[in-house]
Amino acid sequence: MVAVFLALDVAVVARLRFSVTDKKISRADVHEVFRQPSVMLTVLTTVVLGLSCGMIGTFHFLLVEDVAAAWDPGFSHLKLLQGLMLGVQCLVAEVPCLFLTGWLIKKIGYVNAFLLSLSTFCLRLCLYAAVTNPWWFLPIELLHGVMLGVQCLVAEVPCLFLTGECGWCSSCRF
Repeated sequence: MVAVFLALDVAVVARLRFSVTDKKISRADVHEVFRQPSVMLTVLTTVVLGLSCGMIGTFHFLLVEDVAAAWDPGFSHLKLLQGLMLGVQCLVAEVPCLFLTGWLIKKIGYVNAFLLSLSTFCLRLCLYAAVTNPWWFLPIELLHGVMLGVQCLVAEVPCLFLTGECGWCSSCRF
């Protein structure tokens, strides 16, 4: 099954045509962009958030297993819970937020959307620390969509302001 999807993927990607502009960007241009405090703050915040998401992704299920073992040593629905958590993260939380982020950024602005993403991330971590019943992880995972769905597109907005072009921005209808 994986080989079939990989073959389909290769077939689709092989038919894509990319246009590359002949405009050359100098090192001085890049240094000038990265000297702007707003760009550096955005890059730093995105890196910290990305590293934190990596830590959560690595240890998240271990936390769920520890909470489940402390709540009920014979908890028999652990794998079901973990699978439901992934479903809630991806299908219920991320997908709608990815579609609504363009509207959200227009409504509350780029900086406030960035703040919303970071605040949601902090709230999510605080709620993880307070969970005693493993089933409470499911509603907490709804915050994952706001945090990651908004963050993915908010991290792309500076490229629109700096270059006038952006890969995802056209899909968000900026």
